Amino acid sequence: MKDAVEALLAALQEVSRQIGILTRRLMGLARHDQAVRCLMTAPGVGSLVALAYIGFASLKWRAVW
Repeated sequence: MKDAVEALLAALQEVSRQIGILTRRLMGLARHDQAVRCLMTAPGVGSLVALAYIGFASLKWRAVW
């Protein structure tokens, strides 16, 4: 049982580390995009929501043309 718990804790630590890396990358992308920064001024809109919205709007715009 101890081995199983240790393996799960190690996996959790790795996932947490990866989440941290991806979060920093998303924040970097958000900092360099004026539209994303503008959206982030709205209450409750963080970098992930703003990036997703801009990404979706960009795809929608390309599909029209």
